[in-house]
Amino acid sequence: MSAPVRGFTPPRPNLGPEPLDSVWTDWLWLFFVPVALLAVGSFWILKRRAPNGSSATSTSLPVSSVITPEVALSALATKVRLSLVERFGEVNKARTTEEIAGDLKLREALGDVEFARLVGFLSESDVVKFADRGPEDPQRLVEAWRPWVTEFVAAAGARSITKGK
Repeated sequence: MSAPVRGFTPPRPNLGPEPLDSVWTDWLWLFFVPVALLAVGSFWILKRRAPNGSSATSTSLPVSSVITPEVALSALATKVRLSLVERFGEVNKARTTEEIAGDLKLREALGDVEFARLVGFLSESDVVKFADRGPEDPQRLVEAWRPWVTEFVAAAGARSITKGK
């Protein structure tokens, strides 16, 4: 006759790993917490400082040396694209120049002459932005297109956002 089979039962419930009973863990906390706080604080202070030691928010370069004709033309193109978004909706936010050039509804809303100027301007600004070498005189290009961009952006406020008319 065999004895009845019984399952294994532990002598007490398993409460997980036992904490270390040594004194050196208290000293580790007293050492590493201040060192970590000092490191984080030093990193934060150094990150906020500019390389010359001044505040990161101050600018030491004059504005005229930062804005090149290429940057100015890119800013004008951004204004025109934002104006398209205002006038004709969010769908124009991520469109390429080629997609804009193929949009018949946009051509109809702007008219042939204005549409041709829009595509011409965006094409020239793309060449300056993406080509290895841009036009001979980008400053002349900025000065030539600035009046048209001003008119185009101003017209955006006078037109309906939904219909573009």
